[in-house]
Amino acid sequence: MFRRIMVLLMEQGADEAKVQALKDCLAASAEHIPTVLASWAGDAKATPGGRAIVWDTFFADQKGMDEYRDHPYHVGTIIKQIGLGKGGPAEKMHSVLIEPYAGEVPEPGIKSFLKRTLLLQTVPSATQEQVAEFERKLTQMPAYVKGIRNWSMSRNPKCNQSPKMEAGVLEWTHVWEQEFQDEEGFRDYMENPFHWAWVDLMFDPDGPGNVCSAHMQLVYPMGTTILGWKP
Repeated sequence: MFRRIMVLLMEQGADEAKVQALKDCLAASAEHIPTVLASWAGDAKATPGGRAIVWDTFFADQKGMDEYRDHPYHVGTIIKQIGLGKGGPAEKMHSVLIEPYAGEVPEPGIKSFLKRTLLLQTVPSATQEQVAEFERKLTQMPAYVKGIRNWSMSRNPKCNQSPKMEAGVLEWTHVWEQEFQDEEGFRDYMENPFHWAWVDLMFDPDGPGNVCSAHMQLVYPMGTTILGWKP
């Protein structure tokens, strides 16, 4: 079982009718494609990047994802609605496969909450020990930040950005997700001493402990949990 997160960055001034049609089309993918076991799509604020649509999908295996790619609803409807460079509302797309290695969902019934998804790229020159410490520090945060209700940390074995960057493809190596009940819980996370005294140091490009070379933060309201999705 695995999830895929797709981030579609909207063009500035994108037509609202086209944006809504795209969200509806993506959210309905599980109704049209048998191998998509669950699907959710909604608006997010991307930092940096502006407005985005986040699309979460859940598959049983690689075969299911391959069948999704060839399905007429994907080929004939989803791709046309996205319309990168062809009249659609999206100007850039990030696609991230998720392999969770740590996480907890103590509140699977959480409702009307705030979700934060952080796409991360580790420094190519980072050693295995440095990356392991980076992963440990992030997964220690829920023990210190009470505002985190549910969370997941994942490695990303395959990823792509379309269109490609001139210097090459931007590879998101990790995905760090948290679910907060409200803005206060999220603020508790961002202002917590463990966050700025230990974790932030690994994001400082000029610091000796830098491990993360790029990140994209997505924050958006949700009605029910994604981290609690079951096969």
